[in-house]
Amino acid sequence: MVLSELAALDYAADQFEVVVVDNASTDNTQEVVRKARNAMAGLRSVREERIGLSHARNKGIANAKGEFIAFIDDDACPDIDWLKKLEEVFKEPRIACVGGMVRPSWRSLSGWPQWLHKRHICFYSVIEYGDHRELHYPDYPVGTNIAFRRRVFDEVGSFNTELGRTGDRLISGEETDLCLRLERAGYAVRYTPDAVVHHNVHEERLNKKWLIRRSYWQGASVAIIEKVYFAESKIVFRTVKYLLFIVAGGFGKLLFSLIRNEKMSFFCACQVELCKAYIAKAWGKR
Repeated sequence: MVLSELAALDYAADQFEVVVVDNASTDNTQEVVRKARNAMAGLRSVREERIGLSHARNKGIANAKGEFIAFIDDDACPDIDWLKKLEEVFKEPRIACVGGMVRPSWRSLSGWPQWLHKRHICFYSVIEYGDHRELHYPDYPVGTNIAFRRRVFDEVGSFNTELGRTGDRLISGEETDLCLRLERAGYAVRYTPDAVVHHNVHEERLNKKWLIRRSYWQGASVAIIEKVYFAESKIVFRTVKYLLFIVAGGFGKLLFSLIRNEKMSFFCACQVELCKAYIAKAWGKR
């Protein structure tokens, strides 16, 4: 668990707290937290019975006391100066959200599989946007390395519980939805490459079946968000674009299979699944 790394952060122990949200677990989470309290005076645990990542994060927000709230997952490890580097960017008042770089950390594997296209690496919550810059849709931070000013939740609300992982549903986009609300309220979202988190890439996710499912839910998630925030003309334009890609992607998958280009063939298969899900969700029941 990430608790030992948080205890070792280069940050005054009396200047930050750690709130562990137990999302209705049935494992030894509470025992792990109990043992960790010996090394972390500011460690607290709260329980959220409603299953879902957004429910869990909102529980953390409700129980946090600090001026800034940073999120990290239990399968990620921050660099020792993570909190300091996030806090540095908040010096400008209009900045409401800051996210950092997320690097992959391997478990039982030596790297990305040969069939994985670089366009889909972001589906594993791995991001690198380059130098310091302001972010705009659709390029936002990811939830395993993101921080907010506490007060903005009172103004724009917290995470949308219709989005975010819930059980086996790979729906996402809760950070995107929140960042869009912040931008529309006049705030800025920033990226810093200096605040680094290492995210464990689990072996069971590095297979084609998982990525096909992840592609489907990506398309569905984007449709849910765009139906709320964008004009119908944009939905129509993207629908036409995606219909064309479904046709082209089908031919591309076949062609690349014939010439034995596994990476491009599977890329086309994933993109076709994403496009189908977007169209189904965008024009389904509103």
